[in-house]
This record gives sequence, C-alpha cells and structure tokens, in this order.
Amino acid sequence: MIAIVSSTIAPSALPSHDGARTTLTPEVRLEHTQGTIASLVALGAKEIFIADNSPGNWLHDRVAALAPARLLSFSQPPIRNKGIGEMWLLLGALESLPENEPILKISGRYRVGPGTRLKLRDGDDVAGKVYLHGRVRSLSTRCYLMRDRTVAARLWERTLDEIYAEQARIHGPRSLLRILKSSLRPSEDKLRYGDPTASVETAVYHAIRHLSLRLHEVEHLDVEHLARLALVTVLGAAVGDGSGASVDLGADGQLDGVLLVGGLGPVSKSDVRVHRDLHALPSRQGVGV
Repeated sequence: MIAIVSSTIAPSALPSHDGARTTLTPEVRLEHTQGTIASLVALGAKEIFIADNSPGNWLHDRVAALAPARLLSFSQPPIRNKGIGEMWLLLGALESLPENEPILKISGRYRVGPGTRLKLRDGDDVAGKVYLHGRVRSLSTRCYLMRDRTVAARLWERTLDEIYAEQARIHGPRSLLRILKSSLRPSEDKLRYGDPTASVETAVYHAIRHLSLRLHEVEHLDVEHLARLALVTVLGAAVGDGSGASVDLGADGQLDGVLLVGGLGPVSKSDVRVHRDLHALPSRQGVGV
C-alpha cells in the first residue's frame, strides 16, 4: 500500500474569498503533517506522497522535515470549493504514483490509527465510510482506500465531472425552471459554473455508483484531526452559571490555551472537563477554533 496526502501546509497570507485562510501558523501545520506521515509509516505504507499547493518557497525550504514522504508541489488558482482543488491536486499527482499498488488517500493534518477498518476484499475497488443524510449518501473523503492507480484515476476524474454537472441536472421544478431561464437568458445567469458549490463527499459517492465500482463500506475509520480541538465545559462549581469554555488540546494531550465564552476570567486546568466526542455535547457550548 502507498499513501497520498492532499495538503496545503503553508497557505497564502492573503485572505480567501471567505476571509482568513487559517488561524494556524505554517510551523504548526507542518507539525500536524508530520503527525500524518508518522501515522502512515506506522500503518505500513511503502511510500508516502504529499500533494501540496502551498505558494512560495516556505515549504520547499523545509522539505527535509517531511521525510520519508515525498513532496509533490503544485500551483493552483484560488478556488472556493476545496473539494475541486483537492481533486485537481490528486489528478496532478497521478503520474508520480506507482502502478498496481493499493492507494490510501488521506486529507492533510489527519492521522489514521491502527484500528482502521479500511481494507479491500477480493474484487473491491474502494473502501470507505459512507454517511447517510436523509436520502443523500456521501463518502468520507478524509480517508479512503482504492485498489490501484487505474481506479484512482477513474474515480477522481468522474468525481470532478459529478461536481461540475450538479448544477446542470434537474432535481425538481425549481431546478428545471432555473435551467430553462438560464438557457433562454444566459446574460442573467449568475451561477459560478467554474467553481460550483457541490459537495465533494456526495460527488465521490455518486462517481463510485456511476462507474459501477465495488465499494466496501466500513464502520470505523480511526481517523482524527491532528489539531486536536477539544471542547470543555467549566465545572458549574467553578463558574456558577454553567457557561461554556473552549480549549485547544495539544498533540501531547495537554491544554494549550483557553478561549472563554461570556467574558469569564482565567480558568485553571483543574476547572475544566474535556469532551472528546464533540457530537455528544449540548448545543449551548462553544467550540475552540
């Protein structure tokens, strides 16, 4: 098995379409990426490729810090839809990937643990975790496994097709009227066809189905983000009103800082309770970012 990491370790200092690109320094993002690489080495990856679109020379001057991974650097224009940017990154890296090897794709600054269920059975083309939102199915693009480079090429190319085609498909009366109107009055068409908003997670699932690829759905990825943002609540006895506070949990499990909600004063580490399962938290509490 080989692994490819889609990454932007040192984003541009210029704001993106939606504001600041990141609140983390390149040094911190590089440290997180090293954690990704270490997890892949522990998992037994024969080769690791970092497909990165960081501008400038900052990362190139520190390429040795990515060892044993190999850096594949690309230049890309700014794109609102990060899924599109990721697909172009992966397609650009294809020619550097060896043939006839299973390919694990993982997003930058995530780690995959030894408990992952990502395995390919005989005849499988892709293994990944599927989510169901109402009647819409999607595949987690944080981490998934493909049989070889041929499957990867077909999947990534078709995923781009699915993203770009979404706005041209009829899903009901409203989309039908929109398509008719834009066809009759193209000068009034305001949609961004070159940078659509379609979800890459839904698009990759549709690509698998439309290509008739055999998918092994797994329940447990054992994948987590290395930023290790943990939500904590200040103990009622310490605050009195049960207000929430947010804490960044470092890679070593220690509390790196506290972001207070409601203007509270300094909080001791002994006054906080860490919640690792963010989905289990009450909605009133804030998340550290």
